[in-house]
Amino acid sequence: MICGMLLPCACSFMLAITAVVGLIKEISH
Repeated sequence: MICGMLLPCACSFMLAITAVVGLIKEISH
């Protein structure tokens, strides 16, 4: 049950990190 709740949370967390990194790269350029 914990794994089922944790997996989507980690997936959305990674998506948020990649989105932030993409924004930072666009701003820094």
